[in-house]
Amino acid sequence: MKKSGFFIIGSKRGGTTLLRLMLNKHTQLIIPPESHFILPLVKTFPYLDRSLSFSQLEEIKSIIINHPRFDTWKMDAEEVDSVINSLDEPRILAAVIEGLFLRKIRDSGKTTWGEKTPEYIDIIPQLNSLFPESKFIALVRDGRDVAISLKDRGWEGWSIYQRAIYWKRCIRNIEFLNKLGNRTLMVKYERLVTNVEEVLSEITEFLDVAFEDKMLQFNQDYAKNITETEIKSGVHKKLNRMPDPKADIGRWTLQMSNSEVWRFESICHKELRLMDYDVAYYNQNNFLHRLGSFLYRIIGKIIVLLHVIYHFLFSRNVKQKLRKNRQYNKLRSLIVKS
Repeated sequence: MKKSGFFIIGSKRGGTTLLRLMLNKHTQLIIPPESHFILPLVKTFPYLDRSLSFSQLEEIKSIIINHPRFDTWKMDAEEVDSVINSLDEPRILAAVIEGLFLRKIRDSGKTTWGEKTPEYIDIIPQLNSLFPESKFIALVRDGRDVAISLKDRGWEGWSIYQRAIYWKRCIRNIEFLNKLGNRTLMVKYERLVTNVEEVLSEITEFLDVAFEDKMLQFNQDYAKNITETEIKSGVHKKLNRMPDPKADIGRWTLQMSNSEVWRFESICHKELRLMDYDVAYYNQNNFLHRLGSFLYRIIGKIIVLLHVIYHFLFSRNVKQKLRKNRQYNKLRSLIVKS
C-alpha cells in the first residue's frame, strides 16, 4: 500500500466531487468522504514537523472526533486512538493524518488514498509541507459558472462580489501549486466534461496507474460514494448522469445578465485570463470600467461587513423569522442582486 496520497484541489462547486467519484471507480484509487479535520489541525498546530507530546496528541484526537463532519468517516474514538497509539516515534502531525487515511481505506483492497475537501484550497502550502512527496490535481472551473452554482446553494455570501472574491482567492491560492513542478497536474473542468476519457487518462498516468474503463461508469452507483447528508440536500443530484457539456458549461451565458457578468469580471478579470477564460464585458483599458470597478469594490466591502454583522448579531431562529418579513426580503433581494 502506497503511503503517499494525492490531493484534489478546487473551489466549491468546481467539479471536485465529480472527479472523486470517477477516480473511486478505479481498482487502485480511493478517496474517502471529505475529511475536513485537517484544516483545524494545521491551524492549531502550525509547526507541522514537530514531535507531538501526549497532551497534544489528546488534543488532536479531540479535534478529530468532535468535528461535526467526522461522522461521515464512520470511525469511532477507539479507532482514532488505536491509530495514534500505533505510530512510531517521533509522532508528528503528518503521521497521524496519514495513519487515519490508511485505517480508513484498509478494508477497501485499494493501494492509493486521495483527499478532496474544497476548504483545503486555503491550506495548500501546509498540505505540501505535511506531505512533500504527494501529488496535487488542481481542478479549475470558470468562475462565473462557479458563482451561479454557489448562488443556487446559498453559499459564499449574499452577493456577486462575495462569490467573485471567493473564486479570486481560490485561483490565487492554486498558483502556489505551480512551484511544485511535476507534482502538480492542472485540469480544466470544461475539458473533463467534454473529453472525459482523455482527461482521466492524463490523470491516471499522472498518478502512476493505468486508465480503467469503469471510471466512465461512475454515475451508475454514485449514491454509494456520497454521504447521506449530500443525498438528502440534493447538492450532487447531477452526478447520477454523465457530464453534459451543454448543461454543465457556460451556464453564465444564459443565467447571468450582462451587468452581473461585468461585476464578476471587474473583480476577477485577471484570474479569468490567468486560467485562459475569455473576459466578456470588463475592459481593463477603459477608464470608466476601472472607475466602476473601484466603486463596486467599495460597495462590495460594505456588503461583506453587513453580512458579518448580520450573522454575528442574529441567531438562526431570528434569521428564519426575518425571512418572513416582506421589507427584509426586499432589502435582501436588493443586496443579492449586487
